[in-house]
Amino acid sequence: MIEHIQQDLKTIFAGDPRRLKHIHGVFETAMALAKHYGADGHACAVAALLHDITKNAPHAWQLEQLKAHGDEVLAQRYTAPFYHGFTAAYVAQETYHIDNEDILNAIRYHTVGRPAMSLCEKIIFVADYCEPHRPHATAKTVHALAFNDLDEAVYAALSFATDYHQSQGDLVPEVALETLAHYKGVLDEKT
Repeated sequence: MIEHIQQDLKTIFAGDPRRLKHIHGVFETAMALAKHYGADGHACAVAALLHDITKNAPHAWQLEQLKAHGDEVLAQRYTAPFYHGFTAAYVAQETYHIDNEDILNAIRYHTVGRPAMSLCEKIIFVADYCEPHRPHATAKTVHALAFNDLDEAVYAALSFATDYHQSQGDLVPEVALETLAHYKGVLDEKT
């Protein structure tokens, strides 16, 4: 399955080598984190490869997919930069026959997170933010945290992402703010 997905990605992103490089960076980072934390490597690999499969799909198609899956309310709660996590999960289910909820949730919530994420979800969330091809300095900060305290890395990545999206005028989904509060509480309990 991994090889099949990788071949499909080469075709889908033939005109966008930067996106393909990002996906490979997420894959490599997720594999290193999975090994470090003893996570299910196969689940992390599949989620990492599929997380952005619909990233370049047209806005109208994304909205169509949300509606077709009974999730049109997501278009009211989220702005366009967040749709692809949900539509990528549909593709994972329908095209690749993924029925593992852990994988699907890792794909679905890789941009916004959610409170009490599983290990696989946290790994994909963090790997997407801090893979080595990300140009921003905050990615390096999160990468350094990721191998010491995954919860702290989740919190830092989401804090940085929230600040960025707010500066761009994007509506930050309520679930992202709930996730931020959740992981702040997790970190407070650790101290």
